[in-house]
Amino acid sequence: MLAEAKGHIPAGTAHGLTYATILELGVRNVAEGYYGTHTVQQAVSAARDEQAALDISDDILADITTITRVYDNLDTFMGEQAGGKIGAVHTTSDFPTALGSLRRNIIREGPDTAQAAWRSWIPSRLVGTAPDFKPVRGVSMTEMGELRLRPEATDVQYTTLGFTADTMMVANYERALQYTWEMWLNDEVNVFARALRKMGEGARRTEAIVIFNAILTGVTRSTETGITTGAPNATRIKAARAAMAARTTTDIDNVITTGEIMATDIVYPGQWADDVEIALGTQFTDFQTGTPNVVYRSVEPHMERLWGRVFGSDWIMFDENIDWIDVRFLQGFEGGPKTYTKMPNVQENPEQGSFENHSLSVKVGHALGAKIVDADGVLRNQGV
Repeated sequence: MLAEAKGHIPAGTAHGLTYATILELGVRNVAEGYYGTHTVQQAVSAARDEQAALDISDDILADITTITRVYDNLDTFMGEQAGGKIGAVHTTSDFPTALGSLRRNIIREGPDTAQAAWRSWIPSRLVGTAPDFKPVRGVSMTEMGELRLRPEATDVQYTTLGFTADTMMVANYERALQYTWEMWLNDEVNVFARALRKMGEGARRTEAIVIFNAILTGVTRSTETGITTGAPNATRIKAARAAMAARTTTDIDNVITTGEIMATDIVYPGQWADDVEIALGTQFTDFQTGTPNVVYRSVEPHMERLWGRVFGSDWIMFDENIDWIDVRFLQGFEGGPKTYTKMPNVQENPEQGSFENHSLSVKVGHALGAKIVDADGVLRNQGV
């Protein structure tokens, strides 16, 4: 308001800029909740120092155009005031560029980007996009056979393609928060920001819960191990690995092969953290007699904090070389949730917010789905 009174910014823009600042603070806190505070700070610093080097497409930031439009209008005015040299005065926020960089890094699996934990153990090749909310037709290809000997001067033998089809759905998940006139008068912008940080964390949890529920639905408890249920100790991990190795694959020529499926990773809830650490980190089961622990460092451990909310005490092992799950994001959401901002829609008394309820709002939305496409690549073990 002081800048407006002194003519440093166009008349009537003070409230708009203030609202844009509040909304950006909210969106930034959503990002910090989802990507991590340190990661966002690094991205903002990079955007500030390497603005020209960052190539951010417009569509990836289409959800915060309300904010960027306000800044762009001021940026144009300041450029005119500086004789048309828009770079003479830095007036726009670095955050939109930083947010675009974070989303792109997740899509590209770039370094130094905090990701939801599941992204560390579900290979990126199994994560895709869908153009709309129609059922996604997933297709699994039958195992191809080996090459056939071709005697001299004979024709090559052709093979056929075999597929099994299924469908999955991408769904939309949303939540919104209002910054009210009362909060404006009470200067409670920090409360608004903290709440939106929690919503960003909630978006990150939503991803995990959707994927974990897909695994729960698509993978039944195994009865192959032949041992009692319980914690993933060395004995049970050994039995689970043996059970997966005993599974067979059948190719297009009806040739059955045993041993192609091998457990490479284990996912478990926090209650089994000590058990897994001992099972995979101990070289001997009996130090006095030198009895080796055959599962020592045999699989990659992944402790999921939200796993128990869906699976209770159950744990899974899977083969990372098998395409056993299909995760799909609606196009535009593969780099993280989107935010939607609602500016006040009145001209009179703009500090009182919107006409309907005296507020401005931030909405957080995400759209994804998941489905098990090859249950042979994963084995679910009953816990307690």
